[in-house]
Amino acid sequence: MALLNVYLPLVVEAAQRHHGTVNKFGGDSTLIIYGAPRRLAGSAHQAVLTALELHASLEQLNAQLAAQSMEPVQIGVGINTGMALAGAVGPHKRQEYTVIGDAVNLAARIQDLNREYPQHSILISDATYEALGEHRAEFACEDLDLVEIRGKADPVRIWAVKGWVGRDLDLDHP
Repeated sequence: MALLNVYLPLVVEAAQRHHGTVNKFGGDSTLIIYGAPRRLAGSAHQAVLTALELHASLEQLNAQLAAQSMEPVQIGVGINTGMALAGAVGPHKRQEYTVIGDAVNLAARIQDLNREYPQHSILISDATYEALGEHRAEFACEDLDLVEIRGKADPVRIWAVKGWVGRDLDLDHP
């Protein structure tokens, strides 16, 4: 629990810096949304920036953990871009703001793919890759493959974000 209490503020700070809304903490996962409750131009770009900033913060945290002979924190990020239903859900006295829909489910499935692609830390859908538009030039991305995703009729193209173009941060794991 102590480690989570050190790690989670890093997540919140990175998300807020890039106009994301931390929606849910669930054990070892976090749902961050972009473009709700307020519209956000460039939400795919902001989401990828958040993920890269979080990895940079983790490098510092992991250096501190190594100095204490503790295991490093490793994360896997899944990002998808698409339409979702956003609003209050639940009984009147226990309503929570959340997002639901295929786009949200696909992001969770992509995050799960980090187990199949352990050498990569940030996985994005083709929809996110396309939504990056001119910002794609900022990032080193690798086309991984068309992947069968549970609940999807057709395979989904998945990309790995390996870091910023022209910077030393390389997210490939040995």
